[in-house]
Amino acid sequence: MKKTTKYKQFVVPYKPRKTFYTLIVKRFFDILFSIIGIIILIPLYLIFDLCVLIDVGRPIIFKQERIGKDCVPFVIYKYRNMNNKKDENGNLLPGNQRVTKFGKIFRATSLDEIPQLFNILKGNMSFIGPRPLPPEYLPLYSKEHLKRHSIKPGLECPQWKKLDHFRSWPEQFDNDVWYAEHCSFFVDVAMVFKLICMVFHKNPDKASDRREDPENENL
Repeated sequence: MKKTTKYKQFVVPYKPRKTFYTLIVKRFFDILFSIIGIIILIPLYLIFDLCVLIDVGRPIIFKQERIGKDCVPFVIYKYRNMNNKKDENGNLLPGNQRVTKFGKIFRATSLDEIPQLFNILKGNMSFIGPRPLPPEYLPLYSKEHLKRHSIKPGLECPQWKKLDHFRSWPEQFDNDVWYAEHCSFFVDVAMVFKLICMVFHKNPDKASDRREDPENENL
């Protein structure tokens, strides 16, 4: 049963590539590997829960509405990495002044995103797919780039074609649409290896977006 969305004006009449892999196998792998990942990471979850609790207090998990497949919103999970310090007028300080030292480590290693394994298990996300962004970005997309919402969002959608510079937002969205049109088992396997490289190495293909901009802590 197809879910309805309050953002239906942004849904474009586009059908992504549909194969046995994209319809059945990809979801099976998401369920299988998210369960395995959650079980393996239980000790780390407990340690990180305690670290975040000590570092920034409650709540431990940051929750925010993001746009999923067919522009259906869902709630994404991340570990908090900012405190709630305010200025003398009671306003929150700029993001780059609220990121904690522990939070910077979380960001640099992408460990703040491991709660998203639960998003994958629930079916909101996939391991590989366009990065889900908040609803306020919807009016900024071109009609072509709105096609990125024709598939499930993912932890990351690594750049398929190697770049010698930090990718721009339009380049990232072009890559997302390309992925929607070419998704396959072999493409996903290659993307997983690219994702691993992005986590453990400084990669010039990686967009200079959420990790470089403390104001966008939760992108």
